[in-house]
Amino acid sequence: MFWAGDGGVFVSNAEGRKDYDVIIDAADTVYDLFEKWKNEYQELDTTNLGIRVSAHVSMIFADRDPDFWTSKDLNNFIKYERDISEEGFAITEPIKDKLTGQKVKRFEEFVRVVRIKGEDLRTFIDSKHRSNSNKLQYAEKKLTDGPIVQIVNTSVESPDPTNKSHTKYHPNLRNDGTVSVSNIRIYYKIMDRVVDLIDIMREKDDIRKRGIIYEGSILPNGSARVNPINLERTEKEVSVIFWLEYDFGANESTEIIFDVRFKDFQNTRVIPYDHSVIVKADREWNEFKSGTRSAPT
Repeated sequence: MFWAGDGGVFVSNAEGRKDYDVIIDAADTVYDLFEKWKNEYQELDTTNLGIRVSAHVSMIFADRDPDFWTSKDLNNFIKYERDISEEGFAITEPIKDKLTGQKVKRFEEFVRVVRIKGEDLRTFIDSKHRSNSNKLQYAEKKLTDGPIVQIVNTSVESPDPTNKSHTKYHPNLRNDGTVSVSNIRIYYKIMDRVVDLIDIMREKDDIRKRGIIYEGSILPNGSARVNPINLERTEKEVSVIFWLEYDFGANESTEIIFDVRFKDFQNTRVIPYDHSVIVKADREWNEFKSGTRSAPT
């Protein structure tokens, strides 16, 4: 949390929490108190006073003395906090993934991509705690560094009454970036369990055997309806992996993986992995297979 001339880091144990709604409640309290304080001193010019709040969830190595707390993730967050948030309230993806109800909707309009030490970090800006003067600024910075393609459909078709154990799912796409995308290749595999990124790397060749080609382009802020895949009803949660590659600009291309999880035809979660994360995981998996690494992380 930062205000002009000062700031501080506040920590709470997130272990065991089913959701992170309490983080949003804490930020709301901070902003409410800040507004009350300004209202108490209306004789002063407080128009240029603002407060910036950034929130992140991270594993840390703790000590009785907080001065000795450390982790790579914590160090990067503190060092680059200004880049993550600027003005307003910003959260990182691990927090957004565990918000519920109306709270998650506050972070769906404005998204930023911050490159930290060669890796992309997506941050989500709160639509509530931001002055009118900043709205245009954030709209202009909505998504940088080219296109960002999202899977936006999380519901399946109603099952055929004659065969209620099967249905179809359309992995529809939206381009939240600033340039068009084209030549979209969508590879996919329906897994028999929930998987992590290393599992995806392990089955990379098999995943990329089957694909959907979307031949058209998707303009900035545009969307596309994609041909469906067949889904089978499952009592346990499973991952459906979509590996997207697409072109943009003059001669540029990139990729993103979505782990779309279903249980009994209900979507439970969507986990994206961007290009930098994919490259790192693929390298670690190849090093593990060659015997130069003990185990991928």
